Amino acid sequence: MGAKSFYELLQVLLTDNGLEFNLLHEIEKIEGLDFNSKVFFCNPYSSFQKGGCERNHEFIRYVYPKGTSFDELTQENISALFSNINSYPRPSLNHSTPFKMFLTTYKENAEKFLNFFSIKEIKFEDLKIK
Repeated sequence: MGAKSFYELLQVLLTDNGLEFNLLHEIEKIEGLDFNSKVFFCNPYSSFQKGGCERNHEFIRYVYPKGTSFDELTQENISALFSNINSYPRPSLNHSTPFKMFLTTYKENAEKFLNFFSIKEIKFEDLKIK
């Protein structure tokens, strides 16, 4: 994807305080680049601080219940899962989809990013979030 595209797409990173995220501050600013990302950490036991992310986690658990191993997942599985999740209309987005909001926000770069992650729009009647 390259550093410039990474920073265009991920201007803000919101995460919890898990050990797996303890080096994220290192990507906030990379020497020699004129752009950067900002990393913010939610307070412990405060999932409401990242509500949109939590809704995605619920969708993931509809397909892969808690306790399910992710070891056998392929990039194709993950791309299909997130294509479905991001094509699901949300009341919080005025019944639009995260996919459409992404297209609106990133306009000319949206297709490049979506292709990189193999994310495609799924028609509502074809959604599989079970």
